[in-house]
Amino acid sequence: PKEGCRLTRRQALTTLGLTGVASLVAWGWAQEAKGKEEGFVPLFNGKDLTGFVPFLPGGDPAKTWRVEDGIIVCTGRPNGYLRTEREFSNFILRFEYRMMEPGNSGVFLMNLPDRIWPYGIEFQLLFTEVGRIFGVAGAKVEATPVLQRPTRLKEWNTYEIVHYNGFVATCLNGHIVAIGANAEPRKGHLIFQSEGAEIHWRNIRIREL
Repeated sequence: PKEGCRLTRRQALTTLGLTGVASLVAWGWAQEAKGKEEGFVPLFNGKDLTGFVPFLPGGDPAKTWRVEDGIIVCTGRPNGYLRTEREFSNFILRFEYRMMEPGNSGVFLMNLPDRIWPYGIEFQLLFTEVGRIFGVAGAKVEATPVLQRPTRLKEWNTYEIVHYNGFVATCLNGHIVAIGANAEPRKGHLIFQSEGAEIHWRNIRIREL
């Protein structure tokens, strides 16, 4: 968003108390970017799933994901994910998503091997907790709770993830939603989950820091 990611003074003080001064480094990266597109490159070409590896035990990827009019359409069934072929460490990830029913999904920074819920940091897309940051399968992060809930159902939402040397932040529709520190792992593949609800993705791009 042109106005950048917003965080109130009270929310900033809450963050300081929970994760320490260093966690605001991630917020600094988000503020510095402020909607600028310089240095961002697409992860999704808008035409097909080149650059992604599907992981869908017991399912047919062609029935779970399809590309229409520059959009990745995910049915949400069965559980699995699209994983980037390459790994990333320090980055700002931006995309737009539209959840078509109240349900669950997420983005991970994960380490192999592939499994339904891999070792990694999840950036939540569960409708009631969008933006929450937490570790899965033994991964760790010290993060705030969800500070605000500006998500919209069946409408396009902008989502931004900042990851820098273990400092993390999520930004939804121009609002900082959560901030964390000491995240592990600090390098891995990015995944976009199929987890029970129809979800659409577009304009997926990344800026490596």
